[in-house]
Amino acid sequence: MFETEIGRIALLVCMDLHFFETARLEALAGADVICHISNWLQERAPAPYWINRAFENGCYVIESNRWGLERTVQFSGGSCIIEPDGNVQAVLDSGDGIVHGEIDLTRARRREVLSEPIFEDRRPELYANLMTNSFTWNPRDFFKLYGYQPLPPGQLSRAAVVQFTPTDDVEQNLARIEALAREAVSEEKPDLVVFPELSMTGIGAPGDRALEIKDQAVSRLVRLAARLRVHIIAGFAERTAEGLFNTAVLAGPEGLVGSYRKIHLNARDKTWAIAGSDWKVFDLPIGRVGLLIGHDALFPEAVRSLSLLGCDLVACPAAIAGQFTGAHEGTSIRHNYPIPTGADPHHWHAFRVRGGESNVYFAFANVYDPDRGYLGKSAVFGPDAFAFPRQESAILDDEGFAAASVDTTNLDTPYPTNIVRRKDLVMMRLPHHYPALVKWHQ
Repeated sequence: MFETEIGRIALLVCMDLHFFETARLEALAGADVICHISNWLQERAPAPYWINRAFENGCYVIESNRWGLERTVQFSGGSCIIEPDGNVQAVLDSGDGIVHGEIDLTRARRREVLSEPIFEDRRPELYANLMTNSFTWNPRDFFKLYGYQPLPPGQLSRAAVVQFTPTDDVEQNLARIEALAREAVSEEKPDLVVFPELSMTGIGAPGDRALEIKDQAVSRLVRLAARLRVHIIAGFAERTAEGLFNTAVLAGPEGLVGSYRKIHLNARDKTWAIAGSDWKVFDLPIGRVGLLIGHDALFPEAVRSLSLLGCDLVACPAAIAGQFTGAHEGTSIRHNYPIPTGADPHHWHAFRVRGGESNVYFAFANVYDPDRGYLGKSAVFGPDAFAFPRQESAILDDEGFAAASVDTTNLDTPYPTNIVRRKDLVMMRLPHHYPALVKWHQ
């Protein structure tokens, strides 16, 4: 990171930006602007990875990319200036030229994501496994060793997400959860259904309606999962002797499987909840499942930590307000089929990138309450950001549900043949460069 009279500038080259760690290190060092030069290809540009690096770090990304066809390789163009909220301020789709824009250093130095002080909310003491890489060894062997659990056998499954508007009435919310779960199971035949954050108790002053894990309302959810023969994840405000937690519960045909307490608290949570202190993963027929809640997912460290624990799928009940998606008008670059070139209202989705960069399925179930700024955009995203057509469900713009296939199968070989088990991008990381990610920054 270089101190200059026009701001603090950092540099990255091409594939560096595939890995959140490289940009995060520069942002932690104080970069206002990340200048990225690349020969990016095989997708429309501005690429979602570029946008995510600006969005998740609250800084500018200036992108200078190659364009045109050379020796049968089609480069993507799309050179641009990306603002700290992920908005593309200016872009050149194709051809030689110069992109002009303005940089506001005060915006970058706020270090905010969706109006939250993202770096203040980091939990570096929980990111220690970022310094490891379990996938440079054959994971089918590695997870049998050293106190780890062997990965569950793979299978072809389905996961569903549901979005709706929770109320302040627990009974009404449970009735809505039951109706939507029955409808989703009837139509989509999922093995796992994920409901939003605080979907049982409501998002307004949830401490007033907090439940103990043994309360009748939670038992009712467990019985529903048993009757429908499906695993269900839903959120609620949990009351304990220690205090209140923002919690997600996992229930299935076998009963109550477990729960997870939100680790990264946003401003709303901090008015009533205590932060959780450990990651939770569960081995189910669908595969190894990790849990996050809402604000957690804005931290790439969280998803990466679960990926390194061997997760095939990360389920994220959420109540995230604001804009974390972006459209594309279409490109004149002539990409080969099946790479899309047309207009797309959801070209960039922050949580699609979360799945692809950590090679996990990402089941994102968000609150839908547009009057209060919760726009939904729930979906199940696949583990490969460069697989077209995309391995994902529909992205929801209204109340309802969507489902997608989850494939954790393996050919009959000793080595993983499925990207979600191989984790190609995760394996290419260089953890020896990452010490600053697990230390408290200044």
